[in-house]
Amino acid sequence: MLYILPALKKKVADVTHSDAERLAHSITSAGKPITANRVLAILSSMMNYAEEVGWRPERSNPCRRVRRNEENKRERYLTTAELERLGAALNAAEGKEHPSALAAIRLLLLTGCRKGEILTLRWEHVDLQRGLLLLPDSKTGAKAVPLGAPAVALLNGLTRLEGKPLRVLGGNAQEVT
Repeated sequence: MLYILPALKKKVADVTHSDAERLAHSITSAGKPITANRVLAILSSMMNYAEEVGWRPERSNPCRRVRRNEENKRERYLTTAELERLGAALNAAEGKEHPSALAAIRLLLLTGCRKGEILTLRWEHVDLQRGLLLLPDSKTGAKAVPLGAPAVALLNGLTRLEGKPLRVLGGNAQEVT
């Protein structure tokens, strides 16, 4: 909304393809091509919703065929120094931050899982005897994630209510229905 509202001060039905192109171009020209892509995606979603509720005619999304900027896949890993600083920050946060949040960050580091995989992890998907997370529905489909000794120790240290389908790291331990 930081970009959309100031640039498009008009009714949803009056937003044109040229408006969407101009918005994307202005953000790209400001040196933020990836931000321009994200803003276009949000605006496009808003326009699709406007079509669904009847504020715009069917198939009138002004973002359709607006050229997106090229995105290069990025891979970045923490350096040893960054890992040490993160570990120190996590240790310093003990007792000040929610233990589940700290455990989630540590488990992300120890497993290489995606954020959503850890935040939606349930005890029924944790096999500590075999040292595996058995994820039924990851971005790439079902998969088994091997756990090293530190990850197993971390999970063993978390509160677990037997017989209850609980999220491993979902804030307060609440039953999931």
